[in-house]
Amino acid sequence: MARLTDRNLSVSSSLPLKIVIVFGLLTQHAWGIENQSSREIRYLASYGCEPQQSKQSPFQAFLGGSATVVTDRQTLQTADNDPTTDGRYYYLPNNVGIVNEGEDLELTAIVEVRLSSGHVGATSISVPVVGGSFVPGPFTTGGHGEGYQDLVVSGRRIGIGFVSDGKNHEHDEVVLLDWEHADGAVVVGRRKRPVNVSRKYRLQLDRKSGRPEDDLVTLSIDAPGVEPITALLSEFTVKTKGFPRGLVFGHEIGSGVAEANWKEVTFLTTAAEAGSTRPAPMLKESTPLAIGNQKQLFVDDWIVAERDNLVREQGRPVKFAGNPVLTREHPWEAARCELYGSAIWRPDLDRLQLFYSAMKQPYDSKLAYADSSDGGKTWIKPKLNQFLWEGSPSNIVWPGRYWTHGPCVLFDRRDSDSSRRDKRFLTAAPVDPNSHRLVDLIG
Repeated sequence: MARLTDRNLSVSSSLPLKIVIVFGLLTQHAWGIENQSSREIRYLASYGCEPQQSKQSPFQAFLGGSATVVTDRQTLQTADNDPTTDGRYYYLPNNVGIVNEGEDLELTAIVEVRLSSGHVGATSISVPVVGGSFVPGPFTTGGHGEGYQDLVVSGRRIGIGFVSDGKNHEHDEVVLLDWEHADGAVVVGRRKRPVNVSRKYRLQLDRKSGRPEDDLVTLSIDAPGVEPITALLSEFTVKTKGFPRGLVFGHEIGSGVAEANWKEVTFLTTAAEAGSTRPAPMLKESTPLAIGNQKQLFVDDWIVAERDNLVREQGRPVKFAGNPVLTREHPWEAARCELYGSAIWRPDLDRLQLFYSAMKQPYDSKLAYADSSDGGKTWIKPKLNQFLWEGSPSNIVWPGRYWTHGPCVLFDRRDSDSSRRDKRFLTAAPVDPNSHRLVDLIG
């Protein structure tokens, strides 16, 4: 049931949640289980190998330093004995080992740290926490001069670090780390406790409301009389350049020396308060959204005031069996017929309009037109009289003064002049007629 008013939107369902458990990751070494509301990836030294050495493992490794699996003790011994290079560490890809927005975290490690000196992260476990706004990424250009600028989601990297000179363990420390600080990894909180015994450490993130100013980070140490370290997620530095890796554990700092014995590392994320009523992110209850009769895409909870017993399930596209729907038919598209262009839905004409790149030979491209009245299954290339090809009508709508590249066409309904509603943007670059290569206008 969905209820839409002029103040907010309420969506609910009387149907039970559908939980889909995927056992594809379950093998002889139970690396992980994933379902619709949680992800769990676990490494146990009792597997008898390094995390990356099984074909079923999602872990990858940086093979600096050294590592040995001690079978009788069921431990993975890792070391970094060179303070000028990174040691041995293991990581999950960034599409697997990150905490997404709307997820809680429980990261558990059972480890004995014999030495961790020269840097607070010489021995460490860390994980990216995605959340917040999207920001423009770096601007790059392709081989043909086209520009790219992706949106990058902001996030933070939280972690556990260990400090020990390997001698006087009464001065050892366990620290909560902010990995993205401008000064490098900095300590958010610390507890004095010998780390040269095998202990369980638990790093948790509790998303209170989907806002970093309320989300709580807790580092617990399995030792009597030791209070947990707590901090708000908003206290950690925001990074806006993306994360090359997900979860990392081991010795990834080149300026430190370290030795550790690992028994277990478990990465578990769960949907924060799944299926319960919670405020929409960044939406204050006192400022309802006025959406009127505009259609809405429920890609997130931005316009959702309430959500009970309902989950968002992403659809799976299926390729059309009749592909390809557009093929080369004419001499002006003998080399290529491709969607370097635009597809526009025209409700006033009840059809799709396609403006595509038609290439006779390399760097000899025109802007051509086709339309579809059945949703894109079949396309018609009408013969127009706008531009002739060797004296005959064609579907070319712009031949270009030079090479026509990267065209973009939009229909501007707001323009009062109906003859100006089709707006076209494209690159026109001169081409040598003999070599069919771009002319160098600089040199």
